[in-house]
Amino acid sequence: MAITYEWEIPQVETIPTHTDGQNNTESDVVHTIYWKLIATDDVNNVFVSNSGKVSIDTDDLSGFTAFNSVTKAQAVTWLEAWYNKYPDNNIATMKARLDRKIAKKITP
Repeated sequence: MAITYEWEIPQVETIPTHTDGQNNTESDVVHTIYWKLIATDDVNNVFVSNSGKVSIDTDDLSGFTAFNSVTKAQAVTWLEAWYNKYPDNNIATMKARLDRKIAKKITP
């Protein structure tokens, strides 16, 4: 069974104006990313998904990316970094749970 994974970013929330701890002020600062991870087994034509949201740390805006310049790839990088801080709920664990869901759909 070959499983592929695809991130969707259906919504991003911003703060209109935010000043960080170093007194950097920026506009339209991303603070929440809503996500959906879809796992697909093309061989068996089965897919499952999981979704959630993460809060982005806005305490240091020195590497700020303007909202209109944030790409899907950048948003995914931020949310993967957030989850990978947690050994029990990292991206690999999330994908393994989706794999088990697919296996149960194929063989209930």
